[in-house]
Amino acid sequence: MIKPSRLFVAIEPIDLRKGVDSLMALARQTAQENFVEQAAWVFRNKSGSRIKVIYWDGLGFWLCIRRLDQGRFHWPEHTAAIFELTYEQFLWLVDGIDWRRFSKGQRVMASGF
Repeated sequence: MIKPSRLFVAIEPIDLRKGVDSLMALARQTAQENFVEQAAWVFRNKSGSRIKVIYWDGLGFWLCIRRLDQGRFHWPEHTAAIFELTYEQFLWLVDGIDWRRFSKGQRVMASGF
């Protein structure tokens, strides 16, 4: 189980053929001075049906891929290039739940990542 200190979502879709090095470079470029080494970075494809999560835990990189069989991931609508999620929002996101509809007081069962 990985549990990064912070979770960032890149708003713009990318080509998910990118690997670890390209994704980390993109995270650094997107975040600029806000880059955090032990944070997870979430990227999506254009259709919104696939995501990649990259995380450096101090020893090496984790690269996780998730594809939904039906539907799309619910992505934040934001004017900034990155958006920070809470861990709970991240769990809803990777489960395909529209996390934007829930307030802090509501609980939804989400899978462990």
